[in-house]
Amino acid sequence: MPNATVKLTTRGRPETVEETTTDSSGNFGFSHVEKGEYQILVTSEGYAAAMRDLEVARPKEEENCARAIDVTLGVGSCGSSVGYTKR
Repeated sequence: MPNATVKLTTRGRPETVEETTTDSSGNFGFSHVEKGEYQILVTSEGYAAAMRDLEVARPKEEENCARAIDVTLGVGSCGSSVGYTKR
């Protein structure tokens, strides 16, 4: 999904470690991530958010370590409101 927001947080903590936006093909990346357990939160307007757990087991100094993570966003909730004007 292009232009989705992707947040990386340390598992169990609400603070964002890194944040990025997917490219036109839906790809994204983070750099210089320390070893540890993380969660990835993907959001896009009109879709339900998706979260995935991620464990990084390599030192951040190692280069070119890529990993594919498939994330599927569900359909967001629909809402509507009706207004009227008294005449």
